[in-house]
Amino acid sequence: MGTLEAYESTLARSEASYRALIESMPDGVIVGRKGAVVYLSPSMRRMLGYSREDPVVGMKVLDLVHPDDRQQASERIYALVSSGGAVPPIEERLLRHDGTHVITELQAMETVFDGEPAILAIARDVTARKEVEAKLMLNDRLASLGRLAASVGHELNNPLTYVLGNIALLERKLVDSDVPAAAAERLSSYVKVIGDGARRMRDIVRDLKTLARSDAPESRRVDLRFLLDVAANMAEHELRAGTKLVREYRDELVVVGNETRLGQVFLNLLVNAAQSIPEGQGEGEVRIVTRAVGTSAVVEISDTGSGVPRALVDRIFEPFFTTKAGVGTGLGLSISHRIVVSAGGTIVCDARPGGGTTFRVTLPCAEAPPAPPES
Repeated sequence: MGTLEAYESTLARSEASYRALIESMPDGVIVGRKGAVVYLSPSMRRMLGYSREDPVVGMKVLDLVHPDDRQQASERIYALVSSGGAVPPIEERLLRHDGTHVITELQAMETVFDGEPAILAIARDVTARKEVEAKLMLNDRLASLGRLAASVGHELNNPLTYVLGNIALLERKLVDSDVPAAAAERLSSYVKVIGDGARRMRDIVRDLKTLARSDAPESRRVDLRFLLDVAANMAEHELRAGTKLVREYRDELVVVGNETRLGQVFLNLLVNAAQSIPEGQGEGEVRIVTRAVGTSAVVEISDTGSGVPRALVDRIFEPFFTTKAGVGTGLGLSISHRIVVSAGGTIVCDARPGGGTTFRVTLPCAEAPPAPPES
């Protein structure tokens, strides 16, 4: 065999080994040339939801990048081509075949592929890690705000007690006084307004104390179907005209928790769902679905309302954050989050494009009670 043939044989074996190495990597690999995809590794196809048969070669590389990250990706490609070598790893969102995205830690470098210069990008899926980090940050923020809430609630509670006590005293004095009826009626209306405001402040302080509470409340077996029926009956008065409430109980579910607190969670979610459907929208729907998933009880409360903007979904469980301009305190979902987490469960929000929201509460099912002893 001549020198040229030996060289070509060695090169072919080297390229075959190189391709085999890429295809065996757990991280995804994209190879691009002149802005187009020339190779997508099996791992990358799985990561992005493409089958082996899906035609990806020839696609624009930037079409695989989330629209909001394309400018950044374009600048990195330009820097890589201009300076050569490699660019530092960076977080970048890549688009999946179904339109969703995956968060990756992406490293890009120059290479030679199939005998020609190309750009090789190695992407590691860090979506799960980012979700865990986000949950830890949220829990830490809630814990910090909980401590602040406890302090604020304590400071407000004492002067508020004086205000409410004196309002009650004024109400009694006006009834027993010699003030003319017309003046007494007018003064009573003023006192009522003050009283309503003070009692609203008292409710906010109570919510702050609930948010801050870290003690474990008394728990017992709770029938979710019964609890949801109670919450639904209480929330029905919030439904707009033309809105129907649908109960779809697929499984009988029993959990262990504090019945009052869990009822507070479901009532809050149902009221929010009812209020999200604008007046005059026409036929609207609030739907309650229960089902068992393994050893967990899942409750979904969905609505056909105006929905939550995707950009705000990650913030809705923050204390004092609200999408209801001028209405509410922004504490309801924060308190619900604290109650569900303290019961060993999770609560997530799924905002659908075009409107409509689903809150999904997952709680561990109660163990079956022991069988009675045989007589």
